[in-house]
Amino acid sequence: TSFHWVCLEGFSKIAKLFLDNTVDMAIDLNLKDNTFLWTGFHFACYYGKTSIVDMILTNSKSLNIDLTASDELGRTSRYPDGTLIKETVYFPLFPMLS
Repeated sequence: TSFHWVCLEGFSKIAKLFLDNTVDMAIDLNLKDNTFLWTGFHFACYYGKTSIVDMILTNSKSLNIDLTASDELGRTSRYPDGTLIKETVYFPLFPMLS
């Protein structure tokens, strides 16, 4: 989707537009791509787009963004104990790929 692409490329201002207009335009920020089952959050984390990761984390509750969404291999943004992963480049999210 457009949101996936914006998160992958790191277009922070456009990502903010998506977040600001999610409710009015009925944008599904939890939608997964067809290849890896990644959300925009996954793409932002994987590609080190920390400003977008921060925006998503800040707005996750108010916009119902699922930070626990898993990809095709079952990887999520949380440790097994449930705490949110957000060190370094925010990408221990997929430790086997980093």
